[in-house]
Amino acid sequence: MPIKLALRLSGRHKLFQVLMLLLLVSVFFIVLVCTSIVNYRLRYYMPLRSDLNQRGESYGAVSMSCERDGEMHFAKCRTDMEDWLEDVKKVYGSYCWSQVYCDGRQVSCWSYDTELIEKYTPELEEGRWLRSSDGETHMLQAVVYNRDGKVHAGDVLTLDEDNFGYSIEVQVVGVLKEESLVFGFDTMAEDNNGTYEDYYVSPEILAYRGAYAMQEPEQVSLGSKPPSPTVLFFHNDALDKNPYFSEKAGGDGTGIQRVLSGMVVIIWQDDISETTIQKNLEKFTQVQCEYVQKLPLDERKENSQRYIAAQLFVIAPIGMIVLLLLMVAILSFEILQTTQQMKSYAVFFICGMNWKKCALISLWHEVVLHTAAVILFAVIYFVTTGVLRYRYDLIALHLSGVLIILGISLFNIFLSVLLPRIIIGKTKPKTLFYEHG
Repeated sequence: MPIKLALRLSGRHKLFQVLMLLLLVSVFFIVLVCTSIVNYRLRYYMPLRSDLNQRGESYGAVSMSCERDGEMHFAKCRTDMEDWLEDVKKVYGSYCWSQVYCDGRQVSCWSYDTELIEKYTPELEEGRWLRSSDGETHMLQAVVYNRDGKVHAGDVLTLDEDNFGYSIEVQVVGVLKEESLVFGFDTMAEDNNGTYEDYYVSPEILAYRGAYAMQEPEQVSLGSKPPSPTVLFFHNDALDKNPYFSEKAGGDGTGIQRVLSGMVVIIWQDDISETTIQKNLEKFTQVQCEYVQKLPLDERKENSQRYIAAQLFVIAPIGMIVLLLLMVAILSFEILQTTQQMKSYAVFFICGMNWKKCALISLWHEVVLHTAAVILFAVIYFVTTGVLRYRYDLIALHLSGVLIILGISLFNIFLSVLLPRIIIGKTKPKTLFYEHG
């Protein structure tokens, strides 16, 4: 009965209900945009936050070298650096491979240490992300970025034997979305700002960075075939566990080679002395370590926090002001709606209803209105994101946004029950009937 009466009341003021519906949907979208921007900024900062709180160094490297047996070698795994430096807790980063060919075209191959694999999972079009157990299989496991969409999860790629003298088979376990960001460092970029953002790049950057080294893409010509837009990502620690890769890579310096490149993070032991730190840093000047950026972790942390704060301080006040104005408009509409329905409440009371049942009608009216607003908001959201997601992924509904929208809805519903009692006060139903008749 209260639901039917609530629906009838809604039907009497259709224009008013439509305006309220649009206001609520507007509020929901303002919440969506604000929470999306906050989550987007924090999404890429949070994976690195714990390590940025420690003592260490961060590099944007072209290539990192170390000394082994009295000779300079490219660092091809974390232990090369950890054994060379003193009082190191851990070293991790990304690794660029030497020239690799697939189907007669040069492709870019990168591998990540376990820390990077576990800290962050980029968005996948299909399949799964890398994992430590990938090293337990005979065939190498890789996640692929492929702009032309010709490679799919489950495919097997063969690294061209004409260029190695043998072939290496790679099973594709996942495919990245075109707009995904991955760990790395763009050594050619002029807008690196010393924040966490420097360590996230488009796979397209790594495609040319790894496949063509210092050459310009247009300068590379392999027969009649154009450069391949394919990038293969591997689990670096899993590669070292894989006997097939170890055999093909060649311990004597032949075959596929890796070098610590792009994103490099070195974390010192907690009790390391400043003298030892300086001694370690001097070692980098004695070998051919080529990097374009070097920052202590605490400085990168401060830069990152200032950057996030600056972004939010620009956006948050605008969002809050617009949201506040919309909420005031909704409150005004709620008061106006309650005033318009005074005669109806008086009729209901005269017909035998008490004020509690009248309040229940108002409650159901708001529940129906907010349910319609949520449905309309959901339809618009999924339609627009379905159309735009191919190119943009900034606007997304997160748990924080859902909770805020739920809180706003519950507040409005509570207000709809409270307002009639406040406005009516101790006025008698007969008086209400004549005043609003």
